[in-house]
Amino acid sequence: MADEHSAARRSSPFPSHPGPSDRVWDLVSAYGPEPVGLCRVIGRTVPGIDGIGLSAGSRASGPLLRFASDDAGFLIEDLQLALNEDPCRDAAATRRPVLPADLATRSWRQRWPRFTKAALKAGIRAVAALPLHAGGVRHDGAVDLYRRCPGALDGTQRTAASIFAAAAAELLTLDELRAGPS
Repeated sequence: MADEHSAARRSSPFPSHPGPSDRVWDLVSAYGPEPVGLCRVIGRTVPGIDGIGLSAGSRASGPLLRFASDDAGFLIEDLQLALNEDPCRDAAATRRPVLPADLATRSWRQRWPRFTKAALKAGIRAVAALPLHAGGVRHDGAVDLYRRCPGALDGTQRTAASIFAAAAAELLTLDELRAGPS
């Protein structure tokens, strides 16, 4: 099987440039089997990110806190779960990244009035919420990357964050499979 995989890579038109799915599985292999192992790495591997949170659950339970990198990450995740107005829920519901580059902007303050007020008070100025899906796998929740200064993710950061979110979704699926039916 490994030989088949190697042969497939050699015959690829882009053999020296692994695709996003290769990177996802590299992360799953390196930092699994628990999503927490992967979460611990992301803050160190995506420059300009001050912290990370992961909330995920089933459609029945809704998102539950799975990881927070620090006190600010815990606060962000806790606020989102408690207030029911936040980038995480929007990302999960729309299956699209929600990328407020500056929470102090009027449009974001209007969209999530309680969340933005508390996040800004805690010193969080930007959040990138990425839904947890990879291929046909989808979890209710999101990976939240946050920054203490305003600013949008650049292309490299956004690509890395998307690959990370897909790897987290795969690890959550493996977690569910190991746990068995509830």
